[in-house]
Amino acid sequence: MRWSFRQERPGPADAAGGRLRVMTYNTHHGADRRNRLDLGAIASTIESCSPDIVALQEVDRHFHPRSGHLDQPQWYAERLGMHLHFAPILVLPADREAAPDREYGLALLSRLPFSDRGHLRYALRANEPRGLLTAEVNWGGRTIRLVNTHLSAHDRRARRHEATELVQHLDQRQLPTVVAGDFNALSRAGELSGLRRWLTDAWRAGRGLPFTSSGRRIDYIWMSRELAPLRTWVVRSGASDHYPVVADLVALR
Repeated sequence: MRWSFRQERPGPADAAGGRLRVMTYNTHHGADRRNRLDLGAIASTIESCSPDIVALQEVDRHFHPRSGHLDQPQWYAERLGMHLHFAPILVLPADREAAPDREYGLALLSRLPFSDRGHLRYALRANEPRGLLTAEVNWGGRTIRLVNTHLSAHDRRARRHEATELVQHLDQRQLPTVVAGDFNALSRAGELSGLRRWLTDAWRAGRGLPFTSSGRRIDYIWMSRELAPLRTWVVRSGASDHYPVVADLVALR
């Protein structure tokens, strides 16, 4: 495939008419490429794409002075007018008197109401705990399962175990499924082989930049065989150290 490096400027999604727009975005705890906290820039990047579903990784909740101890997931939900499902993957005691626990984790935002929400931490703990977030939405009369995950960055063995546990978790209930997140692995990496056997990489409909972070493509949107990508693109934004990926999906059956 020949890649065009022009910026994609797609029109709005049409969930009611059969298209579901999904975004995955590693927000770098709200810090931009110069490590300056700017949640407004993250939110503006999301708004510019009009997604129906957003999977966010590296989200702080009362976590650290680096993010002003802000409840970031609630801030995003209120700013964007979307339903929120957040779960911490890392929880630390409060560092201030009478303050809540410090939480760092994953968030799902949706224009459609959530049902049957859940999350888990992967069993193998590497340098940093990792996990996944799940929820279901009703889209055009279909129940769609959404999964948001963030795999280990520097430990391939841990990443392989995490990816295996992810696939096992997906097998527990047969539903049309969208899996999004930061996998910290290239598309042909061996640790993602189980995902490739079961899911379709939205990148097959890709246009635009062929990378999402540090010259590599490590952020993905995958889907089960009941769904297919109409188009997929990377948004060139300096609001984080990752570029978000967006895909318009359709139901096949």
